[in-house]
Amino acid sequence: MSELVINISNIISPLCYSILRIEPYSSCSFRCIYCYARWYREGNEVKPRFNSLISFRTVARKIKERKLRIIPFRLATLSDPFQPLELKVKMSRGILKIALSNNIPLIINTKSDLILHEEISKLILKLNDKNLILLQISISTLDDGKAKILEPRAPSPSKRLDVVEFFSKENVPVAIRFQPFIPGTSDYPNLDHIISQFKDAGARHLIVESIRLTRREIREWESNLNIKLENWEPYQLSIPSGLEDLALYRLSHTLREKLFNRLMSIAKKYGLTFATCKEGYFHLHTSSDCCGISLLNQEKCILRPTLNEVYKLVKEHGPLSIEDIVNYLNEMDLLLGDKLNPYPKRIKKPLRNHEKKFIAILKNNRILSHVTPSLTYIDGLIRLKHSSY
Repeated sequence: MSELVINISNIISPLCYSILRIEPYSSCSFRCIYCYARWYREGNEVKPRFNSLISFRTVARKIKERKLRIIPFRLATLSDPFQPLELKVKMSRGILKIALSNNIPLIINTKSDLILHEEISKLILKLNDKNLILLQISISTLDDGKAKILEPRAPSPSKRLDVVEFFSKENVPVAIRFQPFIPGTSDYPNLDHIISQFKDAGARHLIVESIRLTRREIREWESNLNIKLENWEPYQLSIPSGLEDLALYRLSHTLREKLFNRLMSIAKKYGLTFATCKEGYFHLHTSSDCCGISLLNQEKCILRPTLNEVYKLVKEHGPLSIEDIVNYLNEMDLLLGDKLNPYPKRIKKPLRNHEKKFIAILKNNRILSHVTPSLTYIDGLIRLKHSSY
């Protein structure tokens, strides 16, 4: 798998648009206790990943030379791109410069206020002049005290809201990644108050993803979560015998849908678009895509197909066969099939593999139903399937 593309999986391949990534650092110094990346990183020492920058420069130049539209690259997925080491080695600044000189759209996901550093903010504003930048600021709670426990070395939520306010005043599109959503913590003191603060700071889009924990962690967090163990469900399709305490669990479908429905309603009240991340609740989305990519330069951007497009097709046309869905997708302005041919090999091959996985999941109702509550595959047809509130 290319180091510029997130690995294939039952979750990522059918759900995520922004699977192109640049990882400037090997680990993260913020030490968030819930960090999902702790399962994927090797060690805790933070080192610059120079090969990632070199690979991105090579691919970016080829995309520009061939005058191709591209899925926005994500900076970054396994570590914060603006942690303290950035002041010394300037890896993320190098990536911003490459994106700027080659007209490559970027999604930045960060908790850091280092992004307000003059040299960094100037590069972001230059990218924004070309409508090539989307900021996603991650917040799990607005309570600075709770955040100090959850995210011991990260800037406080109040400082992150300052980041949202600064860039939104400069007309940079900013989304809040309200994640991981932790019951009893993320909703303190109340959701209406919290989302109103997101809006007042200038956010345009709200993305939510619920917490995932091992069963052992659920027990340890029980007093804060206030949710019984039976109200959690496995995140994986199957758990090997004897590994139940080490496997990942998420809030039950019933709890998540009620929560997301409420968040959607409040976001709508305050004029923010809403989407879930890696949750598949398409019937609750009020944006055209989950990440907020529609806020970027569409002359430079193109999307890969996901189950979001499938949901829209079935909603419009009724139940569809896999063949009909693939035909519709090929007719749409999406990056798949033969349209991948002119792209650099480093990203073309893994993108094809993601596409194959995506199509395979359409044919497997067990996986499809686990990935999204919005769709089901019955009697050879993809159909709508979701609750109504």
